Amino acid sequence: MITSEMVKQFEPLCYKETRRYGASDDLRQIGRIAVWKGLSAYDPERSDLVCFLAVRIRQDLWRHFASLKKQARITFTPMEAVNNEGHTLHDALPDERPLPGQYVELREALRRLRPKERAVLHLRFFVGLSLAEAGAAMGRTREAVRLTEIGALNKLRKFLTK
Repeated sequence: MITSEMVKQFEPLCYKETRRYGASDDLRQIGRIAVWKGLSAYDPERSDLVCFLAVRIRQDLWRHFASLKKQARITFTPMEAVNNEGHTLHDALPDERPLPGQYVELREALRRLRPKERAVLHLRFFVGLSLAEAGAAMGRTREAVRLTEIGALNKLRKFLTK
C-alpha cells in the first residue's frame, strides 16, 4: 500500500520535473499524482525507480498540456492579439506616428515573417509565455515552437543586418 509519506520522499523529483514548466501548484500536484501512480505500477526488474518516476511525471504533464490544448485553442492574428494590459503588438509598433528608422525597419521585418512565426514571437516576448505554454496555446509541441522561434529570430537578424 502506498502512503503519503512514500510520495513525499519523491517531492524533490516532482519539483525538479515540474519547475521547467512553471512554479504552479497545479503542476506539482500532477507530479505528485504521477508519483503515486508510478509507485503502484513500478516493476523493479525493469528499471530504476527514480528514472521510472521521472518519465511518468513528464508523461502526465504532457497529457495535462494536451488536454489544455484541446480545451482552448487560441485563434488570432498576431498583430491584433491582446496581452494582459489590453495592448496589441500593433500598438507597440503603430503606423500613425513617425518612428525612428530602426523601428520602421523592425516593423517591416516583422511583417515579412510568416503568421506562425509572428504568433510565436508575440506569445513568447509580448505575452511572456514559456515554450510549453505557447505550444499548448498554438496546438503545437514545445520543440516545434522552439524551432519556429529560432527560425523567426534568425530571419529578423538577417532582415535587419542587410
